[in-house]
Amino acid sequence: MKRLVMSVVFQVLMAGQIFGQDSDAVVVKKNTVYVHGGIFNYNGGYERSLITLKSGVINAKAAVGKSNAPDHYGKNLMLAAGYLHGKKSHHLDADMGIGYFSNNTGDFSEFFLVGHLGYRYQKPGGLLVIKVGSGAPEGLYLGLGLAF
Repeated sequence: MKRLVMSVVFQVLMAGQIFGQDSDAVVVKKNTVYVHGGIFNYNGGYERSLITLKSGVINAKAAVGKSNAPDHYGKNLMLAAGYLHGKKSHHLDADMGIGYFSNNTGDFSEFFLVGHLGYRYQKPGGLLVIKVGSGAPEGLYLGLGLAF
């Protein structure tokens, strides 16, 4: 009798584990390195997926770049929190955060808001990432990255 009870308990626990896995969840790799080229800025960055949801992924991003905007020639650093929405290859990519700018002569620096809204192509579990969108500080941008 004890074996029967243990067997039933084990099967119930295993069924909960099997059905607890959501096959509809977004499948993207945890890390991405990328380059963005925009009208006013170009940068290279790193993105880390933090939380996977049914409809998307919450991530953290950090980037360093060079500004070529009029009256803002210099370098910048950006930190942002983002959300990647979509389950297959096509995603809405949005983020918001803060940046720091310093001009080339070092006599001017400022903090600024960072924000992006764009399209991201990445196959589930795929390596290649292609991004296009609009945001600050790049303006319109095109990006290319690798996920791992």
